Amino acid sequence: MPHALVWFKRDLRTVDHAPLLAAAASGRPVLPVYVIEPALWQQDDASARQWAVLRESLLELRDALAALGAPLQVLHGDGVEAFAALHRAFGLAEVHAHEETGNAWTFARDRRVGAWLREAGIPFIEHSNGSTVRRLRRRDGWARHWEGHNGEAPLPAPVALMPARPVNGIDHASGRALADLRCEALPDARDLGLPNDP
Repeated sequence: MPHALVWFKRDLRTVDHAPLLAAAASGRPVLPVYVIEPALWQQDDASARQWAVLRESLLELRDALAALGAPLQVLHGDGVEAFAALHRAFGLAEVHAHEETGNAWTFARDRRVGAWLREAGIPFIEHSNGSTVRRLRRRDGWARHWEGHNGEAPLPAPVALMPARPVNGIDHASGRALADLRCEALPDARDLGLPNDP
């Protein structure tokens, strides 16, 4: 059965996470994913301190998702390469993610991944995170949208997730294999080329 992938970016939690709830409600196996993108960590606004906080959050998220039945897949590499490898291995029916508040690099990355997903015929469902409203023609109305979202009660965590199961194995002859992208042990800041930043 094709999978519902949840793409975690800055939103490393199981509570108040609309993409995770939507994937759980899809009736499909859920594939939670985080991609460590070296190019992101080479941006001028990236630091070792930021990675330290994010790394700790990833470890906590791994535990929380494993307790729900669907362990977090952490990959290391380019986002489009990662999604292509995941699609070959698991078969993706849909991808859920929050609209991200980031820099120009993350916005361009989201557009590249979205274009690849469209070409592959995989729906990319971006859920509002409250502060970001994408595809507005004008900023008029942004505050009304934000105030409406700000008044909503936090969403609960899913009760359980149907675990992902590879349909085509983790290796594939064409392209980079998923096994090459998998990241069992999370890197430290030095591995990402980030200078010491206590």
